[in-house]
Amino acid sequence: MNYKLKSYFIPRLINYPKLHFLGSKLFNAYSKFTSFNHILPNFYIIGGQKCGTTSMFEYLSRHPSVFPATVKDIRFYDKYFHKGQDWYKTYFPSKTEETFNQLFHKNSIQTVDATERYLEHPLAAIRIKKITPNAKFIILLRNPVDRAFSHYMMNVDRNMESLSFEESLLKEHSRIDNKLEKMQNDSSFYDDNYFRYGYTDRSIYVTKLKRWFSIFSREQFLIIQSEEFLEKPDLIYQKTIEFLGLKKWTLKNFKQFKKRDYKIPQMKPETRENLIKLFEPHNRQLYNLLGKKFNWDE
Repeated sequence: MNYKLKSYFIPRLINYPKLHFLGSKLFNAYSKFTSFNHILPNFYIIGGQKCGTTSMFEYLSRHPSVFPATVKDIRFYDKYFHKGQDWYKTYFPSKTEETFNQLFHKNSIQTVDATERYLEHPLAAIRIKKITPNAKFIILLRNPVDRAFSHYMMNVDRNMESLSFEESLLKEHSRIDNKLEKMQNDSSFYDDNYFRYGYTDRSIYVTKLKRWFSIFSREQFLIIQSEEFLEKPDLIYQKTIEFLGLKKWTLKNFKQFKKRDYKIPQMKPETRENLIKLFEPHNRQLYNLLGKKFNWDE
């Protein structure tokens, strides 16, 4: 059974509850029986959302030494941790595939879990530390004002947001109030609303990075400015594969993935000015933490 079968068949049974239940049970049994033969991620793309993670995942997946997870956004270390490692490992290549590449292509493979919510979830870093302590992490950071608005536009496009951008900012606190704290204090608690409506909070990167840096060595992280990635994708791609210890590889096409032309009004100038002021002190702390300035406040 190929490790891609779950991502193909099980979701297609969702409209047939009995078959879906039976299929899930059978796959869980298969997972327990075969998980020993699957490898765990060598590296993670952990965020941020709307910062170019899908493009980075797709570009790295085209490298001959990278065998990616069958899907992006597995969300094991945040929402589905209770399902256990057997369930998780079936999303990744088998040791047989790894051995085959080593024997016939003289090529060691790496695999990746790309899930943006890991960056913010308060328990994700600790969980990853216990399972893959030597993993590497790629983080893309976009101008927080643009990230927040793009996040909002995505929700509108998906019919998950009916408020104006200004109204959604006013209601953000009540929508996400204490959700992170509850997830921190109760490992069985999970709430999508924080990730769905945390437009500005998810754009305050420094607090999240401090938590990750307190658990993992700084050398395990590659921090990428999204604007630079968009402007110079080949240069950033080469830096990334060097960071991962992969052999040099050139892509012919750097097509942007999940680029959307949303049909809603642009942000009001006064709203942008207010958000620039809101993020400025947090950005300053971020620059001090990284020893690098992104010039987002100009």
